[in-house]
Amino acid sequence: MLQWFLDFRDMHNCHMSAEEYGSLFSKEFLDGGYVSSLPIDLNNVYCGKARSRISVNFKLEIRKAAEAWKDKFYPKTVKENKKIMHDYLSLCEANNIKPILFLPPMLTDFIESYPKNRLDEFYTILREILSRHPTAAFMDTWKIKGLTYDDFADNGHVNVVGAAKFSYILNQFVMQFERK
Repeated sequence: MLQWFLDFRDMHNCHMSAEEYGSLFSKEFLDGGYVSSLPIDLNNVYCGKARSRISVNFKLEIRKAAEAWKDKFYPKTVKENKKIMHDYLSLCEANNIKPILFLPPMLTDFIESYPKNRLDEFYTILREILSRHPTAAFMDTWKIKGLTYDDFADNGHVNVVGAAKFSYILNQFVMQFERK
């Protein structure tokens, strides 16, 4: 979290606001060079990933990351997230906004190794939410084809090339609603 905060002065997927997190540190600490920021090369579209052969270790890392979800179950978080989603979709409806939900793109190895019980739970919850909010659309990017290892910076994030491909696919999905 500290690295992200130092680079962007923002919090990503964190319960704390950037202001709250920043208040934990003195200005001298944050701005005085005590912590060096890791370099970010936005021109390296592969984010350091070799474009050659994909190693067995990388494939095992992908499988392990997916299988880690097998025994995870957070009913209080699920309940909270369902309420957040309902409130968000209701707000969109009240303002005549068509919300488009989607799963982030993932490597095929991850999708194939992801626990079926967790995916079934996700789709059940999603169907329930969409039944209450028929104006919302869902794009299941786990079922699209065309993204390869070369489109990912690591086991869970697209690189610049993958982002361009995905953006095109997402745009096609969005544009179908523009035509109506």
